[in-house]
Order: sequence, then structure tokens, then C-alpha cells
Amino acid sequence: MTPLVSICIATFNRPVLLKKAIQSVLDQTFQDFEIIVTDNGGQDAPDLDSFGGTLRHIKNETNIGSVANLSKSASLARGKYLILLPDDDLLKPRALELMVSAFQENPS
Repeated sequence: MTPLVSICIATFNRPVLLKKAIQSVLDQTFQDFEIIVTDNGGQDAPDLDSFGGTLRHIKNETNIGSVANLSKSASLARGKYLILLPDDDLLKPRALELMVSAFQENPS
């Protein structure tokens, strides 16, 4: 099933912040989303096993730069709506619910 929203998180060597960002997505009131994490080949690799199958984690073999890493994450998105979430940012619990509502009420 294709998710309505794709949340793209590009990361590099910030596993603690990344886990907090991911958890803020999982805590959303709106649940029709996928999470795509692209890891820019950092040495401090995050352990994302605790999140189970709720996300796709792609580790780049080498550092491709922050813009290319974010573009790679976005290119893997399957949702109708795309959210770019920096690895050091958090979403408030109703953020996706309110964004999707605004998008659907104002399609142009």
C-alpha cells in the first residue's frame, strides 16, 4: 500500500538526534506515512532495529554530500506528499495531521 506522506530524513553522524526525530514521526496522530532515512556514510552508524519495519534505512557507501543525500532520500519517496525532516528536528504530535488537512483543503 502506498503511503500518503513520505518523511525523508538525511543524516550523518548524529544517531541520538536521529532517533529523536524518528520517534517524533512515530508519535504522530496521523499514521499514513513512510520514513526514509539516508545515512551519509558516517562512522557513528545509528542502530535503527528498534523501530522495526516502520522505516527504510539506506546507508551510502561514501559521503555524497548533504544536498545529494537529501535528494537521494526524496527520490526514494512513494507518498503523494513529501516532508523533508532534518535529523536534528522534531515534529509536534499533530504536525502531519494538520499539514495533510491543509494540503487536501488547498490542493493548488
